[in-house]
Amino acid sequence: MGGLMTKPTTSHNNTTFIGIDFHKRYSVFCAIDSADRVLDKGRIDHSTPELFIHLIQRHPRCRVVFETTMNWAWLYELLEPHLAQKDIILADAFKTRIIAESQVKNDKVDAHILARLLRAEMICEVYIPSKPAWQRKEVLHQRSFCVRQRTRVRNRIHRLLGAQHNLHLPQCRDLFGKRGLGFLDKLDLPAPAGLLLKHQLGMLRNLPPIAEDTYIAQTTPVCTLETAMHFLQQELHA
Repeated sequence: MGGLMTKPTTSHNNTTFIGIDFHKRYSVFCAIDSADRVLDKGRIDHSTPELFIHLIQRHPRCRVVFETTMNWAWLYELLEPHLAQKDIILADAFKTRIIAESQVKNDKVDAHILARLLRAEMICEVYIPSKPAWQRKEVLHQRSFCVRQRTRVRNRIHRLLGAQHNLHLPQCRDLFGKRGLGFLDKLDLPAPAGLLLKHQLGMLRNLPPIAEDTYIAQTTPVCTLETAMHFLQQELHA
């Protein structure tokens, strides 16, 4: 995701600029014209998503900006069938906040400020990938999360075993393979280490299997450098 400025438009005379302050359960919007006059403002609960469509229908020549929040794709998928891609602007939340604070003296970056920044072409725009691309990215993020969780639990088990005196581990390539886990299941450690070991082994077994590689292989035409680096980094830290 980059920090490119939005491309200038040919004419803003009849354009409406809509800033949306996107939250988890609701959004606040503000629509202004090219003269910075407020045309429309309000709040939309996400339980009534059709109100977003009504909003852009009230302003046929509009451009919409919202920030890269956790579920930005939810709003983008609502707007995409009704607006040209160039008219949906995804703003880098961090960089936009810096610009807004320098312009409005530390006021909160809200819907009105987002609309004004869009009108002034001062939005740090984030590239919006195709839907298959961001779905693959979501799978990669989930895989990375699972690998990190598994690694953390394994490291806690290694730490616990390393604190024991006169403990002889089996000579096996993978302590968490079939032979190693069989040994750990039968291992009787003094309290509270024994209880902690059983708890951590239970956590390890309850972690979801990391089986998303097939999906990525089937949906990625070519193994890109980004995808390769994801897998390499995970293997190095596993």
